[in-house]
Amino acid sequence: MVTCNDQSRLMLIIIDQLRADYAEHLKKCSDILPYPAVCDTYSFPASTEAMHTNISTGKYPNLHGFTSKIAKNNLSGLEQLIEKLRNIELPSLALLGISNNFKVYAIGGKEETVRVMGHDTDCELLAYYNKEKSKDRFVYNTQNLLIGQFLDYLFNTCHYKRVPQQGWDKRALDIFNNINSLDDNEKRFFILTLSSLDKIGHDYGPHSEEVYNHLSFLDESISAIIRDMPDSPVIITGDHGCRHTTRYLIEPSKENPQSIAVYNVAEDYIKFENEYLLKSFEDIKDIQYDGGILRIWLNSGKNLCESDLNFLSEHGYVFPHYINQGHADYELIQLYENSRHENLGDIFVVAKGDTTFCKLGWITDTETKGNIKRRRDLILGNLPIGEHGTYHDEDRKVGFLSNLSTINQTLKNTEIYSIIETIMNNSFHQ
Repeated sequence: MVTCNDQSRLMLIIIDQLRADYAEHLKKCSDILPYPAVCDTYSFPASTEAMHTNISTGKYPNLHGFTSKIAKNNLSGLEQLIEKLRNIELPSLALLGISNNFKVYAIGGKEETVRVMGHDTDCELLAYYNKEKSKDRFVYNTQNLLIGQFLDYLFNTCHYKRVPQQGWDKRALDIFNNINSLDDNEKRFFILTLSSLDKIGHDYGPHSEEVYNHLSFLDESISAIIRDMPDSPVIITGDHGCRHTTRYLIEPSKENPQSIAVYNVAEDYIKFENEYLLKSFEDIKDIQYDGGILRIWLNSGKNLCESDLNFLSEHGYVFPHYINQGHADYELIQLYENSRHENLGDIFVVAKGDTTFCKLGWITDTETKGNIKRRRDLILGNLPIGEHGTYHDEDRKVGFLSNLSTINQTLKNTEIYSIIETIMNNSFHQ
């Protein structure tokens, strides 16, 4: 299967929000990795945490359950996943690596994209950006004394503190280059998770000049890395895509928890369109707004009233109702089966077209929050322009490049685990 001669080093690079059509902007990487494909999430939500976990475990959300940072009963989705990794209830790329005598290095920006790759004890290094106000810096976990001393020195410089998300990729790539330069004759598996494109795509939308500029930076930086390892297996892929959004259903405030504000883009403004009061509010235990998906947990024996179902159906596909009514085709039913889990809610709504379910916490500007509270029009850019999470192709289909000649031109992201397993097994038996 593998066309590479040196399998002592293996690299997987996951670019957050790498739409399938963005791969054509990685021209230098494509010259080195001549076998492209389109990778499908084949489940929802097409979210960062869920799809990185699909890749790491080779399992869909119906089995791994990490659909969002907030799980059922407001528990931490990441902590649930880490506990499963600790108890070896799920496979992981790190566990796969050490089982085949590879040292595993997971380096990236977002904490959740790095920590889902394996439990601390299975990794030679975990390095990521900690956004907590008390830290607001890159942090690491390693049992390797040399690496620890080196990163202590590196991370204490100003370049690794108070870094905006747009700058995380550059720092993560710098960390890799420094660690890679350390002499090590052991077999090494590097996992890089690059998060900056996701932030840029949310802020400026897909196919924006800002997105193209960052893709150019990634193409230059990554091609320089993989050019120095021409005989090693390398995979570049994405976790999910991105679509342009123009309609927003905004999470209610604590002061008025029944009221959903609906906004719609009109030229250079985001205009307040209407307000909807949830009639079944007293029957709802919890509701979470997650971009491409809305998750609802109900009180025991309760359901949404017809009025609420009709309202939500205007803006999304309400599950399981959409299937029960016989509207879903085979593929959509399969995606539902791959995805359904208690952490997705008793009812969940997958956004239609250009709609997004906007979490109030995403809006940090106090003036914008005040304008929403007063139902005033907003300026374009006050709310995310790009979003993901749905089953639409723009969200589900991501780019894939490799130097592995027998990869199919289309694949599911859960297959990446088995591809890496095959590479490692070939290496292990040599």
